[in-house]
Amino acid sequence: MRWKWLFVFYWKRLLKSKLYVGASILFFVLLLVRFVLFFSDDMNAGMEYSVELPSEVFMLVQIVSLFYIVWFYLLYSNELRYGVSSWFADGYRILLEKMSALLAVHALCQGIMLMMSCGVFSLVYLFVGVEPSDLYWSLLRFLVVYQFGPLVLTVLYGVIIALLLETKKVSFFAMLLVWILTGPMTTELFIDLSQTVHARDWTSLLFIGKHAIQRAYDSYIGFEVDRGGEWKWTAWFLSLVGLALLSSIRFTQTRKERNAVLKALLVFPFLIVLTACHSLQTNTKAFTRADQTTELEEYRRMPQTIKADLRYRIQSYDIINRLNPNGHDAETPLLSRCIKDLFGIPLKKSSRFCSGGCEM
Repeated sequence: MRWKWLFVFYWKRLLKSKLYVGASILFFVLLLVRFVLFFSDDMNAGMEYSVELPSEVFMLVQIVSLFYIVWFYLLYSNELRYGVSSWFADGYRILLEKMSALLAVHALCQGIMLMMSCGVFSLVYLFVGVEPSDLYWSLLRFLVVYQFGPLVLTVLYGVIIALLLETKKVSFFAMLLVWILTGPMTTELFIDLSQTVHARDWTSLLFIGKHAIQRAYDSYIGFEVDRGGEWKWTAWFLSLVGLALLSSIRFTQTRKERNAVLKALLVFPFLIVLTACHSLQTNTKAFTRADQTTELEEYRRMPQTIKADLRYRIQSYDIINRLNPNGHDAETPLLSRCIKDLFGIPLKKSSRFCSGGCEM
């Protein structure tokens, strides 16, 4: 019951905050400005260029996240200034409930902003002629990983700085440093380092943004959405929650509370390593500068005497007549037929042939 009232309390505080609400409105104002600038250029008047529009969120998230961090720090540090939690027998429990309620309120607000952003991008795509397809689902996943995820973590940045530094003046320098090192623009600020990081390197876990923010979409591949990015965000979230618990341990009032927190902290390293390993195993290499450079170097070192088509051997493939769900109810040539034409592989007639398909 107390957590419920804390949730309502922080919800009202958030809606009355000029800094938080102003930063949220600023996000959409800047997004609309970017739309106007994008479509004012005749070079971008086409759906093949419009799919790159979601890459605009990286700069906007970087800008808005600083305001969120400052607001959460000021809110939580003011509550810790006079040590009110020490006046109650369950003061440490109240401290944790405040932290979780604040996180839940912020996540709810960012969820609303996520749906609004997805709606804006979807309307733009429909306007330029992109028909309903899986592209819109990929767009939602892209915004969840690169907009919703980083903005939700800002509450933990502010709370951790407040727990460690309280109202010290050095806290503003700490917020600025955290903002620079944890934002989605980190790969561009430290581009010399990010260009050498492969998708499966442990170093890729140090930044939450994309390897190359200019490219959000590739033809035949889609948006850069994969389980690797989602697992990476989970690893970051667990790391920050563990750090928040570790920072709050000095506010415990009894040995029982301290031991309970220490036992909980023993589980976090295992979960963090598990999610980080899953992230590295499922990361895509299609959008990584270092992996593309490595692939190009392998082709450059390839002996000229080897024919490229000898590297491919197609044993069998099926041709199936089916409608392409493109909204026109028209049969389209399949990729397998295109592959046969590109490589000029001689066909061997199969003993099986029917109207539904053939095997070669």
